[in-house]
Amino acid sequence: MRTVRLALLACLALASAFAQAPQNYTYEYPSLLNPYSSSQWTSNGANSPSTGMYTSSASTGGSLIFCPTIAAPSNCYEVHFKLSLASPSGTYIAYLRATQLFNFPSAKAAQTFFDTVQFQFVFLGVMVIKPGDGPGGWVQADVIPAPAQSIPATPENPVNVVQINMNYNWLFFNLNPAHNVVTGANTVVNYLAYVNWLGGISLSNLQLATLIILHELGHLLYPSMDSMIDSSQFGKLIITDCIQ
Repeated sequence: MRTVRLALLACLALASAFAQAPQNYTYEYPSLLNPYSSSQWTSNGANSPSTGMYTSSASTGGSLIFCPTIAAPSNCYEVHFKLSLASPSGTYIAYLRATQLFNFPSAKAAQTFFDTVQFQFVFLGVMVIKPGDGPGGWVQADVIPAPAQSIPATPENPVNVVQINMNYNWLFFNLNPAHNVVTGANTVVNYLAYVNWLGGISLSNLQLATLIILHELGHLLYPSMDSMIDSSQFGKLIITDCIQ
């Protein structure tokens, strides 16, 4: 069983032309493979990039990651992705905001892992709180029950499981059920504001939900590294790499 604090995920890919978001923008990199410059790309797996062409014949596939950063506004861009195929076969994926946080050697390796993951919607209990110096005058009394938990695969059961605790209000974390272990009262609290205060971050409801899920996937991928996955530093790394 693994509990949630803050955390993770990875993407690999071949992407095309980036642009700033405001109207009347112009593409910053309109001809990414024409000409091809190895200094601008990170190559993963078995592939062969060249001017105007990218090929990969290996069964495990490959990917090409564009490295230069995009101008402000941060994380706000457009990608134009067009393929001219030599033969109508293969699988092609364009991932935005690529990161190697999960260290998958290829998109196929990532897909193979995610194919082993099963999501279950269960009731594990409401969040428990006690009086404290949090933004609502309370703090968590225990991290369990958590909003989600992960169960890694075993030889007897080769399925990785992420259990979603439906006792948490996933649609509105700012209106989250809780039980005060000191007063015995059941109440509704702003879990979103609490997490943002606790981590010194600023997440929306959807971003917090994404963080929780990616955190559990991190536990499944690295089952022997729970303390690292649970660290605030790793949580902030996934926020900067994959969420904000």
